[in-house]
Amino acid sequence: MAQAARSDIDRAGELVAALQGWEFPKSHIVLDEISLRSPADAWPPRIRIDYRIRGQRGRWEEEWGTELGDGSVEYAANLMMAIVYIHLMDLTAPPLEHVTAAI
Repeated sequence: MAQAARSDIDRAGELVAALQGWEFPKSHIVLDEISLRSPADAWPPRIRIDYRIRGQRGRWEEEWGTELGDGSVEYAANLMMAIVYIHLMDLTAPPLEHVTAAI
């Protein structure tokens, strides 16, 4: 019940904190930095992911929220990293728009 009464103040900040230290072992994807680009109390949050695929830099920035739902921060972090991994896992280089954003 206390969880349901909790406000979304700093939920985005908590999400970004939960994303820190994520790795994709045995893959060619390296996460360099994950940062919040919107206020910590904004939902859905705008999150930037700076990463490399086989050494080539990419930057993925977008508003995350509807797909993350209203569950716990841990649930949202796990789901978000699953989405990121699925989108990047088969690529040999970052998509052109991610490369351009990283420059």
